[in-house]
Amino acid sequence: MATIKIEIYGRGGNSGVSSGSIGAGGGGGGAYSRVNAFTVSSGTYVVAFSATSGEYITFNSNTCYAQNGYIGTTTGGQGGQAANGAGDVKYSGGTGGNGFNGGSGFYGGGGGSSATDSSDGVNGNNGANGVQGTGGNNGSGAGTGGTAGNPAGSNGANYGGGGGGSYNIFSATTGGAGKVVLTYTTALFTSTSVTGAGNSIATQGENSIATFVGNGNWVCTVASVAPTITTGTVTSITETTATGAGNVTSDGGASITERGVVVSTSINPTTSDAKFTASGTTGSFTASITGRVKKTLYYVRAFATNSVGTSYGDNVTFTTKVYSPFPPFFKS
Repeated sequence: MATIKIEIYGRGGNSGVSSGSIGAGGGGGGAYSRVNAFTVSSGTYVVAFSATSGEYITFNSNTCYAQNGYIGTTTGGQGGQAANGAGDVKYSGGTGGNGFNGGSGFYGGGGGSSATDSSDGVNGNNGANGVQGTGGNNGSGAGTGGTAGNPAGSNGANYGGGGGGSYNIFSATTGGAGKVVLTYTTALFTSTSVTGAGNSIATQGENSIATFVGNGNWVCTVASVAPTITTGTVTSITETTATGAGNVTSDGGASITERGVVVSTSINPTTSDAKFTASGTTGSFTASITGRVKKTLYYVRAFATNSVGTSYGDNVTFTTKVYSPFPPFFKS
């Protein structure tokens, strides 16, 4: 069954701009959002990625959005907020440190670090008299505030670190780029490609990872697979009949053409053995088993067939009853 997980790291905010008498605040770190793995039916999809006030993607009605860090002023920019994102798991970026605005040295604040996939980002440190503000220290590294010897604060690191505030220089530093990461099982996607500058696909074990750092499309084709089915308990057992059961939990992306149970005195029966069909496609069903021999152990498996192939559930067993012509005797 084809599944995909979406993760987004918002962009880091740019720093503020020094006024020459007040150090600039650092940019906020980008937020993190994740949509946990969800099932993708067979077909061909074109999934568009766009970046506006945050990194954003929607696939099969599953929306993932992570807010970018805010731009600093003389005070630090707020980190991207988890509450403004969309996804199953969300964390906020760190807030940038404030620029220093007194004394003889107007030092910039450090940028906030990006959120990680398991924690909020760390706030940047404030600038002080003669002391540059250092960036938050987890997630993607944030920029460090400017100093007299290095007046431009450093840029935030990819992905999502806030820019460090400058000292006595009239331009902003840049926050780290954001990114979108799609993780999926390679074998279940018959073809995938990406468009847009800097976007890529890499293989990691049995998975592929599509990474977007700029606008573009992810084009994928999901192949149909054989159905998924479980075998239920056999009930209503008599000398020659019984009722089998099963549950088709997935059609594999192709229509179910036949389902039911198969029966044999040997383990792992197939459709070449005694076959008893049931109407319908997916979901639970029962099938009448007939023509058996009394006092005999039988193996039963539920089955379902689509255009890809036939799948079977686990073996269950039942034993037909022994016929007795006499009513049961009870002592009074």
